[in-house]
Amino acid sequence: MKKQIVLDGAQMKDSKGAFQYLARAFKFPAGYKGSLEEVEDLLMSLEQPVDVIWIRHEAMLDTLEELGDEIFETIFTCAQENDKIGLYVARSLFEEEE
Repeated sequence: MKKQIVLDGAQMKDSKGAFQYLARAFKFPAGYKGSLEEVEDLLMSLEQPVDVIWIRHEAMLDTLEELGDEIFETIFTCAQENDKIGLYVARSLFEEEE
């Protein structure tokens, strides 16, 4: 059975907190210090299948600005390159239709 991880963008309110949140969500090893490079390395080395369901990602983008974009892009890219990661981004109910 695939493991499921729910990421809540509203829980990522500052740089340090965002990296700590990711560490808890993905159960990163104790030596994890909190950087984009580490997140990328750890996600690319995942061997167990996982579905990542990302809710309220826009809250993280608004709060963390550039860092929020970089975190999102890093996880998105890892999901594209590592077939063990399924990424599902929930659409905001408040997002306008195009």
